[in-house]
Amino acid sequence: MYKLTRRELLRSGALMAMGTLVACAPTATVESEPTGEAEVSPAEAAAPAKEQIELRLGKFAGDAWKTDVVFSQKFEEENPGIRVKVEDVNYMEMQTKVLALGATGLVWDVRAGHSRWDAYLGWKGMSLVLDDYIASHDIGFDDFFPSVIADARAMGDGKLMWFPTCVHPAAIAMIAWNDNMLDEAGVTLTEESIQGDWMIDEYEAILLEVTKPHELFGLNLGLWAPHGIAWLSRSWGSDPDVGSEDAWPISRDGKTNQVSNDFPRVKAAFEWYTKFVRMGIAPTTAESQAVSGTTLFLAEKQVSSPIGVSGPIYLREQVGGRFPYTVTPWPKGPYGHLGTCLSYNSLAVYSKSKYPTEACDLAAYLTGPEPSLYAGTEATLHAYGRRSAWFNPKLWAIPGGEVGLPWAAEMFEKGVDPFPMPWNYRFPELQDKYTMLGAAEYNEGKISWDEMIAVAAPEFQAVLDLPRP
Repeated sequence: MYKLTRRELLRSGALMAMGTLVACAPTATVESEPTGEAEVSPAEAAAPAKEQIELRLGKFAGDAWKTDVVFSQKFEEENPGIRVKVEDVNYMEMQTKVLALGATGLVWDVRAGHSRWDAYLGWKGMSLVLDDYIASHDIGFDDFFPSVIADARAMGDGKLMWFPTCVHPAAIAMIAWNDNMLDEAGVTLTEESIQGDWMIDEYEAILLEVTKPHELFGLNLGLWAPHGIAWLSRSWGSDPDVGSEDAWPISRDGKTNQVSNDFPRVKAAFEWYTKFVRMGIAPTTAESQAVSGTTLFLAEKQVSSPIGVSGPIYLREQVGGRFPYTVTPWPKGPYGHLGTCLSYNSLAVYSKSKYPTEACDLAAYLTGPEPSLYAGTEATLHAYGRRSAWFNPKLWAIPGGEVGLPWAAEMFEKGVDPFPMPWNYRFPELQDKYTMLGAAEYNEGKISWDEMIAVAAPEFQAVLDLPRP
């Protein structure tokens, strides 16, 4: 892990003020009688031409990430001495490419990331510590949601090594309902459920009332990774306000696997979903894939669709008016707690960048208030981790976002539980174990909980017992 030295901070002779480079060195003046001609001091005449700086930005490929391109161009316009070279990187190749390029010192000056691998790259010395930069530059840092920054610091051993971009309060935050199916079953959603003040047993009751096993399904969840199930298991926390850590799949310190019989709340959350698979109310993989090129919900073979916080926005186009639907927030758990699990994308600065201050300027600019809002209103992602973006009326006015976006803003403001990062930063290895060791068979209802954890639990713990790489 690296920090900006004072010499590096001052080397560019410039300070960032809300994303704009402002020269701060005083200019010497010489008093003389006007001659009618421009006068040049000897110092000015001898000064060499200012260095043209090129910063490389490694962004995720695809139009969804066009915010980086649009605001890199604006950054260039506001900083004519800097050119930004934007390079596309396939999403799932970012971590391996950073490590490979790190061996040659050719990592991008600024690069995109995700909480799954950011901590590991920081530990491997690929990320600049940003604390000194933040302390000496006015970038509106207090505008970031505190729980997001706290999570980033926790994964950097107390140091901040990336700015958050696209933030999620949970893998599943909302539920879309097929209104026709509810009407046919004589079921009416309550005002409390529409506002998110409802319990998971109410959700279950509706599913049992409306569905027809193996014919009309109720829901489909992917319990395939620690952060993909943490929001669900945390909903079984005992305290309505803060939950309880015995419902987390991994302990807060990242050292203990809690997907085991020693943690009955975690087991109860897993079993709550897989019982629907065994009942034929949640589909198997084969049943999900029986509808080609679409989903069971869009094919009108599933009454509810658990989706992410921005899912309702894209659902409008996907449904295309073929059937009416209603969106509700995900319900609270059996003890009144709503489980959350933070995950987010990010921008980090390379620890060995030739231009560390200017690279920090670019990363701060690209995660500033304007691009944070743009990402949620003009691009195809949702807003970045700033209050000013999430509480902006323009964001809430997006068709389809009327329920989910204000609800998510309040969730972020209240505080979201952290990403389940192992203490040794080996999240990708742990995720592979979740995928391979019995999870598929368990989620398909082919094996029991005890059969699954007999194989999986020791393997999960074995990953957590490894040293930092």
